Amino acid sequence: MALCLILYDFISMYAAYFIALWTRFDCHYTQIPVKLLHSYSTFVSFFVWVALAIYGLCKLYHSLWRYASYRELGLCCFATAITLLLHIVGITVFFQRMPVSYFLIGGIFQFGFLLFSRFLYRFMRLELAKFRKIMSKPAPENRVMLIGAGAAAQMLIRDLNTSPSSELKICCAIDDDPNKWNRNMEGVPIIGGRDIILDAVKKHNIHKILFAIPSASFENKQKLLNICKDSGCELLSVPGLIQLASGEVTIRTLQEVKIEDLLGREPIKVNMDEIFNQLAGGALPADRGP
Repeated sequence: MALCLILYDFISMYAAYFIALWTRFDCHYTQIPVKLLHSYSTFVSFFVWVALAIYGLCKLYHSLWRYASYRELGLCCFATAITLLLHIVGITVFFQRMPVSYFLIGGIFQFGFLLFSRFLYRFMRLELAKFRKIMSKPAPENRVMLIGAGAAAQMLIRDLNTSPSSELKICCAIDDDPNKWNRNMEGVPIIGGRDIILDAVKKHNIHKILFAIPSASFENKQKLLNICKDSGCELLSVPGLIQLASGEVTIRTLQEVKIEDLLGREPIKVNMDEIFNQLAGGALPADRGP
């Protein structure tokens, strides 16, 4: 995989700045001055090795691109900026001054080629998973409402979209932040705040409610869950902040809401043997005497 990326980057570096030079002269190869063409070809022929070394230092050949995210995007931006700066200085000092459009267009194409090769795999993998889910035998669906429209909710939606065996269908999300209302997150509409939970359950025929705010305070969580329990839906919650930080929030980690979450205290444990003993007229235990 790494060797394929290196070969791709080698070719794309030549292509990016040739396209820039070609575009600068109205896409007519014969109009490109020989001196500029010679400067480009000579400089890029050795500078491409410098660029590959910088890509390597930026870990662009060691990342798992199926999980590419903002970190990898930032590395691509940084690598492009450094190589473009060195390109400008190098060709100007050792050869000649090139047109400004050469660097501008070349840098854009270099960055575009870099992103294309890194994120295409992730994009194709996600789309293929969605296609397989659509083409697989449809399973009975449980219509789901999300409580929360933050990072945990986003992880759940993404995992659900790529899980062909899941029977959950997220229909809508609830969040108390008005700035998120009437917007979509991963294709799921955020329809309003907690005051419409019960109406939304009826409107969207919801079967399950997923509480996806692991950072919520106990008091806030209790209030939301007390509203949700009146809906008659099954209540599930995501794990805590540790799982959220490690990216382990998936549909397989969902857990049922416990009674303690609603009571705000530990449940009372009843000693049934002691009760039966008292009903039968038995004596109280020694530590429970009058």
